[in-house]
Amino acid sequence: MNFDFAKNEEKILDFWSNKKVFEKSLAKNKKGKNFVELTPSNELIVTVESFGQISEEEIFKKAIEVLKNDLKEFSKKINK
Repeated sequence: MNFDFAKNEEKILDFWSNKKVFEKSLAKNKKGKNFVELTPSNELIVTVESFGQISEEEIFKKAIEVLKNDLKEFSKKINK
C-alpha cells in the first residue's frame, strides 16, 4: 500500500488537530515533555528506545505493522 503523505498532509494535520492528538499526548505525559512532535518535512524520523525486554528492531517492526493498519483505517475515513 502506498500512502502519499505530502498529498494528504492537510487532511492528516486536520485529523490530528480535530482529535487533539498532540494535546492528549501532552496530558498523558505528566512531566510535560513532548513525546509527539510534528515538523513539516519530506522525511519520517523515528526514534526507538528499548528498556531491554524487546529489541529495538522488534519494536520497530511491530510499530510498522501497527502503522500500516492505522493508515489503512485512516485512508478509509478520509476517502469517504
